[in-house]
Amino acid sequence: MELPTRIALAFVSEFPAEVATELESHPSEFAAGILAELPEAEASRVLRNMSTAAAAQALESLPDVRPIALFRSLPLSRSAAIFRVLDPTKRESWLGGIPESEAEQIRGAARFEPDTAGALMEPVALALLGTATIGSARRAFRRSEIKHQPIYLVDDDMQLTGTVEIAAMVGAEAKDLLESIQVESDFRIQTTASFDRILDDPVWSHSTAVPVVDRKGRLQGVLTTRAIHKARSSRRAGYAESRTVSALGELFRIGLGGFADAIAPVRSDAEGSRS
Repeated sequence: MELPTRIALAFVSEFPAEVATELESHPSEFAAGILAELPEAEASRVLRNMSTAAAAQALESLPDVRPIALFRSLPLSRSAAIFRVLDPTKRESWLGGIPESEAEQIRGAARFEPDTAGALMEPVALALLGTATIGSARRAFRRSEIKHQPIYLVDDDMQLTGTVEIAAMVGAEAKDLLESIQVESDFRIQTTASFDRILDDPVWSHSTAVPVVDRKGRLQGVLTTRAIHKARSSRRAGYAESRTVSALGELFRIGLGGFADAIAPVRSDAEGSRS
């Protein structure tokens, strides 16, 4: 790899927010051309820092399966935000290229505003009626791909009525009903709760997963500490990078003007290898 190419890639890796700013000042086809030649990790970091509209337009301009791969590499809240503004003709075709479980998560999160509990929540692993037997719940749990959530009990209208910890089923009789070992709890978060409201909730001092409900108390998903940590890390990274731009000031902005020239060898190298 030529020295200018290595420098350009190092620039992208170190300053993805600043690269995103530069790409947004060019037509989406130009931004797509740059993203197409970057390694997936670097391209994904740049996309996370672009505005939602600019990121969507750049992805739409990419050829073949590249946009789907990059779309999958983004955090759920980011991919959902982009999904909202995609060309409607591309939405389902893109989701058709990824596992159905991921597609359902994106569809669900896209219904809610970014950085709300609804956008950050995960699908519920198991939601069962309290009148189901413990034996049937054990079988359903063994078939489930998600093992880090409790079982949530609901009524016929999907109203959350309680939870059952997996450990509680170990010594219970298979013929007994789930409602006999349920724990009734008021700990729940509404889908519309903001990120700051989520962080301030005292429930996180003693729980790693909290059910998310709509305004009528119907179970919609589960918010986990893992999802919160990811969202918080993304926010901190963005804040640190924005401070870097301010600190470097005008000198760095002048350097940004030459980014398109610096990255050009990446594209020419790739085009030469394909010809």
